[in-house]
Amino acid sequence: MMRFGLVVVAAWCALVALSHAAQPASVMAAGDVDPALVERARRWAEENLAIPVPYAGSLDISSPTASLHEVAELAARKLPEDAVGAVVLYRGEPDSTNHGIYRPDLRVVVVNVRELLKDNPDEERIGRRLERQVIRGICSLMGMEYSPNPESAMTYYSTLEELDEIGRNLDPPWLLELQEKARDMGIPLDPDNPYNMFREFSEE
Repeated sequence: MMRFGLVVVAAWCALVALSHAAQPASVMAAGDVDPALVERARRWAEENLAIPVPYAGSLDISSPTASLHEVAELAARKLPEDAVGAVVLYRGEPDSTNHGIYRPDLRVVVVNVRELLKDNPDEERIGRRLERQVIRGICSLMGMEYSPNPESAMTYYSTLEELDEIGRNLDPPWLLELQEKARDMGIPLDPDNPYNMFREFSEE
C-alpha cells in the first residue's frame, strides 16, 4: 500500500511539474533578415542543443532603423509569461556597433545582424555567425555563463574574426548544464537526438 501511495504522489508531482513547464526560448526575426538564414540558425540550435527551439514569427517594427533596445521591448510584449525568452535576429539600427544586446529584464536577446554583415561575409560565413549567436542567446536566456573552452560557442570573443574562430555548439560540460536546466524547467529533451546527454537514461 505504501509503495502504491508513493507512486500516486510521484505521478501527481510529475503532472504538477508539467503543468508549470516553461516554454522554451524561441527565435524571432525583425527587419530585412533572410528567412532562410533565420531558419538555418534556429534549426542548428535545436539540433545541437537537443531541446525545442520554436520560431515565433517576425516582429512588425514601425521603423527600419529602430534601436536594438526598441526591438527588445517589442519582442518582450509578444512573450508569454512562462516563456524562457526570445532571440531576435534583427537587421536594422545602422549606428550600433554592438553585435547584440542581452536584456534579462525583458527575457530578450537581440542579435545585430547588420553589424555581423559589415565585412561582407559570404552566405556560409554569415550562416555560421548566426548559428553561434542563436546558441549564445539561448544559453544567456537560460542563465549560462561564458565557457573557458575556445571550442565552445559560449566562449568569450570581441571581434568578428574571433567569432569566426570559436565553436558553433557547446562543449560537453556546458551542454550537460544547459540540458539539466531545461529538464528543471520542464522543457523536454529530444530522446532521439545524439546530443541528448541523458539519452541512455531516457531509453530505459
